[in-house]
Amino acid sequence: MQLNLITITKNDIEGVKKTILSTEILREKYDVLQIVVDSSDEKIRKEIKQFLRAKKNIKYFNLKTHGISQAFNYGIKKSNEKWLWFLNGGDTVYKNADLTLVNNLIENVGSDMLIFEIVDKDGVVKHPKIINFWPPLGWVPHPATIIKKKCLEDVGCFDERYKIAMDGDLWIKLFSKEYIIDLVSIPLTNFAPNGLSSNEYETGKEIAKLMWNNKKILFFHWVKSTLETIYTWFYYTIKPK
Repeated sequence: MQLNLITITKNDIEGVKKTILSTEILREKYDVLQIVVDSSDEKIRKEIKQFLRAKKNIKYFNLKTHGISQAFNYGIKKSNEKWLWFLNGGDTVYKNADLTLVNNLIENVGSDMLIFEIVDKDGVVKHPKIINFWPPLGWVPHPATIIKKKCLEDVGCFDERYKIAMDGDLWIKLFSKEYIIDLVSIPLTNFAPNGLSSNEYETGKEIAKLMWNNKKILFFHWVKSTLETIYTWFYYTIKPK
């Protein structure tokens, strides 16, 4: 499978253990390499390294990081496959995920991103209705998204100014390009609760910040959509035959 898994972790040995155990079939049957970027304190770092020592297809890196974005970007730099899947410490592969299907899609699709569904404490989180796709804030489940490395590099990867909403900023940039995106309405990942995004106040502040920073993209998309609507109405109702 032309896929690298990227897992970042910090001081959460139980979480990273769950993640690694859930990816065993990918690493052993499909020969997928999993990159672990660890920013833990020394004692926990040693425990994680000891746990990973006997595991197949793991590359471990220790990184003194200033945030999640930096760890993500470091993992991207260390990857060498066409497709990437960010599965954070604590997130796990859904137990009934059809990995044969995932492999077939990766090998055969003409798209640039595969967005699957995620499972949280309340069950499967379904994709939104098509009218709610834009702006892509709050619904794209990055732990259940498999994306081509080239797409990430084209938009400068994750913006390291953000501590929480870096994925929201990324999706705005990616969705403004002419990439082909496939939505696959089956669950792929169990989402670990109580992450940084669970702090709604801090997340809200960062979302407001990223919307302001991406105001040109948001405005352009609004204008483009409006003009396309006007043109279509004109073409089919007013334009002389």
